[in-house]
Amino acid sequence: MRAWMSKGSLLSSIQDMVGIKTGLLITDDDIFRLMRDTSYSNRFESIRNLDNQHLITLRGEEFEEIISIIRVKLGNRDSVPAPFLLKLALDFPEYQDDLAKLVKALSEYTNKNKGPLLINQEFHNKLKEMSGAGEFITILFIKDLIQTLDHSVTNKFTIEEWDGEIPLSDLFQSENLPDNKEKFIDQRFIDYLHAQNQDVDGIHWRQFEALTAEFFRRNGYIVTLGKGRNDGGIDVYAVKENKDSKKPEAIIIQCKRHKESNKVGVNIVKALYFDIIDKEVDKGIVATTS
Repeated sequence: MRAWMSKGSLLSSIQDMVGIKTGLLITDDDIFRLMRDTSYSNRFESIRNLDNQHLITLRGEEFEEIISIIRVKLGNRDSVPAPFLLKLALDFPEYQDDLAKLVKALSEYTNKNKGPLLINQEFHNKLKEMSGAGEFITILFIKDLIQTLDHSVTNKFTIEEWDGEIPLSDLFQSENLPDNKEKFIDQRFIDYLHAQNQDVDGIHWRQFEALTAEFFRRNGYIVTLGKGRNDGGIDVYAVKENKDSKKPEAIIIQCKRHKESNKVGVNIVKALYFDIIDKEVDKGIVATTS
């Protein structure tokens, strides 16, 4: 079934649903950029310069696929999922009968239990009891159901809750870092950069410092992130216990978020070497995108 909506309504709906699913606030320009090199690239390019009141026709499943594509591009999903049970049925043809019983049991369960679907151990046990299916295929069925519900834009089911949306543009334009002192950069930005690693040299220099600090923190170091400005050239200070020595290993890291064509010069390396001697640390590292 096709529905008509204005260009402005389509973009707003995409932003709202992506925000709910990923916790990232994206702009119209982000949408057009993320839809490049996809099966919908020509359609989005054709409407880019149209008035926001221009009417567009779209099927419901197309809208869901667009949301999934953007989530993959943002690093929130690994891939666009196949239709519910299709891959499961193809991978495990010997369980066709059990799958049919599980579908019937799910229908009966949802008809009896109105409201949001709560997927927990009780639901698992009840579905297995009602269908008579085995444990293995029941687990796979529920896993596929969770993925389908998470993919769907027509229900309120989510597998992760965010403490509000954050603008994707902050990664590129803002030096503000999370209030949570236990982490240096928001996981949503890390997910995005994992999916769009070619954008790392375009992020804000302060976010690159935070990303570097987070890397060392997750590798067991006690990390101090510099003030960002007037920090004496030491962007990150990392300390880790050394099993082979009574003295902890200390590292200073100089962060250079450069374009690929802008190589790290010898003066930067000389300055880092001076800091190693001055601070009496074990080593220094230049972390760079170039």
